[in-house]
Amino acid sequence: MENNMIAKYWSYMLIALFLAVCAGYVGINGENIVIQIYDNLNSNIAWLKMLSDNNLFFNYHDKVPFLHGLDRMYLYSPLKAYVWLYMIFPTFWAFVIGWFLKIIISVAGFVYLGKALKVDADDFNKNIIAFCGFLYGLTPTFPTSAFCFASLPFLLGFLVQYCKTKKFKYNLYLLAYPIFSDFCFFGIFVMGYIVLFVLIDWWINKKFKLYMLSSLVCLTIGYVISEWSLFYVMLFAGEPSIRDEIASPIFSFADCVKYAVSVFIYGHYHSASAHTFVVLPVCLLYWIYLIIKKRTKVWRDFYFWIVLMLFVNAAMFGFNYVKPVREALEVFVPPLKGFDFSRFLWLNAFLWYLAFCLALLRINIKFKYIADMKICLCVYAFMVLVCDDSIYNFVKYNYDYQTTKNESLAVRQGVRGGIECFDYIETNREVTYAQFYSEKLFNRIKKSINYDNEWSVAYGFHPAVLQYNNIRTLDGMLTYYPLSYKREFRKMIRPFLEENYDLRLFFDTWGGQAYVFSKDIPYQLVNTDDTKESDLLLNPEVFKQMGGKYIFSRLKLSNADELKLTFVDVFKDNESPYTIYVYKAGD
Repeated sequence: MENNMIAKYWSYMLIALFLAVCAGYVGINGENIVIQIYDNLNSNIAWLKMLSDNNLFFNYHDKVPFLHGLDRMYLYSPLKAYVWLYMIFPTFWAFVIGWFLKIIISVAGFVYLGKALKVDADDFNKNIIAFCGFLYGLTPTFPTSAFCFASLPFLLGFLVQYCKTKKFKYNLYLLAYPIFSDFCFFGIFVMGYIVLFVLIDWWINKKFKLYMLSSLVCLTIGYVISEWSLFYVMLFAGEPSIRDEIASPIFSFADCVKYAVSVFIYGHYHSASAHTFVVLPVCLLYWIYLIIKKRTKVWRDFYFWIVLMLFVNAAMFGFNYVKPVREALEVFVPPLKGFDFSRFLWLNAFLWYLAFCLALLRINIKFKYIADMKICLCVYAFMVLVCDDSIYNFVKYNYDYQTTKNESLAVRQGVRGGIECFDYIETNREVTYAQFYSEKLFNRIKKSINYDNEWSVAYGFHPAVLQYNNIRTLDGMLTYYPLSYKREFRKMIRPFLEENYDLRLFFDTWGGQAYVFSKDIPYQLVNTDDTKESDLLLNPEVFKQMGGKYIFSRLKLSNADELKLTFVDVFKDNESPYTIYVYKAGD
């Protein structure tokens, strides 16, 4: 009886065991776990905490206390399921719960999609489907877009069911779906594929499915309602954004091909599908087998189209940086200037695991003598977990942040606007969530200096640390904010930009990181010498005109007198990786 239960539910048992172990680990260690810094600790988590701490979720035209009082319209819509977690739970636990829900939603989505595709529902197939959903949920995709990734199987299931049954209820599901998605990250690309599907189906079946366009209408309405503030800012606010000055990398044709091949094989750090060594060969070998077997009729098999989409999305990533493509976009669709169409690639994580699941199911049906696929899945699950933050935390448990190694994450490279650009490297220290934000240290600093909501900047570390700790900042990270503020901020950091070509190019052609840069210390967490001093290259008059009062620095400022800054005190904490020197602008 026990063996029958295991055979019937083995994948669900493994999933439940994994979630239980992770829940126990997080429950015991709390904030002493490692979370990726880039695009999480240094931005998204701090934004959501600011919205929560200042009751700004629904106060659309209030000011957010960073980037000198950014209009709240530029941040997350409150009509998103992921944002609701931060309305209900403390920030850290909201992030953790979102991670667990990503896995659960992915599993449930694959099970639902399997039913929509009417896959043979014996016990073996049910376990394969659920476990592939589990593997997809574990992939180290962009965490703060967890629900966007996890909900894709449900979206495809809704579309398949509507195409088969034409039932109105699926239009309602599609209308509500954008609550779990994001227009810029996924919506625009999904809707593009719906149009393409209708056209291809028309070509194959010689019949135009006009009713399928209603799904496009429902999704559009859903995105407009759930992200109306984004559409308002993009289309009707009448204020230029930093995207008007973004100069996307321009690559040669050969480089575009190289990057397309690279991301097809290895993926991209925002959607690192970890598919290279098992999923890719299984999917491609079955695809080739299918082409050889069906030949001219292969285009009637939807598996053929799934793998073809993987190639197309990778090509879109590479050729997004071809000069004629960028120029055509700027001329014919000005609101989308600077829009990153390489994000078609973000759909590939789901497509890889969908193709993998279908290939395994078909191989199991066709070749009964092949060894039990459960072994293959279990081995691959381990391989994915090696890449995943959960195992990363286990391995690094109780480390000493003073002796840990550095990691490099290539963020931007190539050529911007025809000018060769340096490789911009984000070096992330292996610090815990608690160490990165160091609430105890900054609460002590605020109390000591009698901080009263004055505008400040961070020097030598991410300003998100200050923002998380309820310190208002002139600096910050955001990829969409008014161009006028970027130009104002540039006046303040102009002395530094004049001496540093690489970061001047980086700031002028992007501007998503409005930071007070340093030539002596990166803002990434690296070991520092407490005796080291630094010249702060900043225009003090512009700083004061912008209302700046405090400078929180990781190094002692050697030119503080020249900038008319008053040294307040130095603060450190045994539990924090920071040594913070506090300076105050003179009256």
